[in-house]
Amino acid sequence: IDHDPSGEKFELIFANLDRQIRTWLEINSSGKFIILPDLRPNEAWFRANPGNRLIDAFGKEASVVSFGSEIFYKACSDFLNRLVKRLKEQDYYSNLVGFMPWVCGAPDSVMGGTEKNTWQTDRKKLTVGDFHPAALEKFRVYLRDKYQNNPALLQKAWKQTDVNFQDATPKIEQLIATATGEEVLRDPAESGMMCFDYADFLPTLLGNFQRRLCAQIKNDTERKKMIFVHYGFIIAHMRGLNTPGGTLNNNNFDLPAWLADDNIDGYIGAPSYSHRFSG
Repeated sequence: IDHDPSGEKFELIFANLDRQIRTWLEINSSGKFIILPDLRPNEAWFRANPGNRLIDAFGKEASVVSFGSEIFYKACSDFLNRLVKRLKEQDYYSNLVGFMPWVCGAPDSVMGGTEKNTWQTDRKKLTVGDFHPAALEKFRVYLRDKYQNNPALLQKAWKQTDVNFQDATPKIEQLIATATGEEVLRDPAESGMMCFDYADFLPTLLGNFQRRLCAQIKNDTERKKMIFVHYGFIIAHMRGLNTPGGTLNNNNFDLPAWLADDNIDGYIGAPSYSHRFSG
């Protein structure tokens, strides 16, 4: 995704895609193909659209985009809308099996934003989550839905008499806290539901962002093309991609929502790189 109001950048991208497809079809005229649009923002887009990066627990911008950003979502949506429209005009559209939109903050299919945690031994300096105002607003929408827009239910669950839906914010000191005493697991009956609510919500920032795009493509193609995603790497990421304190940012814990989504037709991706064979 680049910043190009004139559309010239898109025309260059499409011309290259068109050339690749036509060259391949000269060899195999009956072949079928899937298109993978790379929607990750580059530095030119960030410079043209400041204020759309993930914000860490200490108010600092990370290197990755915030998936709470509706500005970034519109950029991705507009690009895909233009892409599908142009592909429909081509004589090879019937050879197109489907799409695999690719948008993520860090390698594979994770939010990213926890790079500062690497080699960090001071627990108080760990960051978790996305504190961009747009991401926090989505968290508050999640809370309203879960607690039936009833502040008394929210206050009881969080064990905080002053919390409300207008400014509810996860507290980093609680997100990275350890269990009490000699326990390993934390008990929401003791500490309240704030951390647990945020743990349930956070994966939906990237997940819902992507699934909205998948639904758009599905509808724009009259549901006649398949949608594939690079997602669901729960076990592999637990073993390989986590920086300390970054489990919530780096896992696809909302996978059940994806499995229930009839806009998704298949999952494509490598399992753990260290536990697969060639081919």
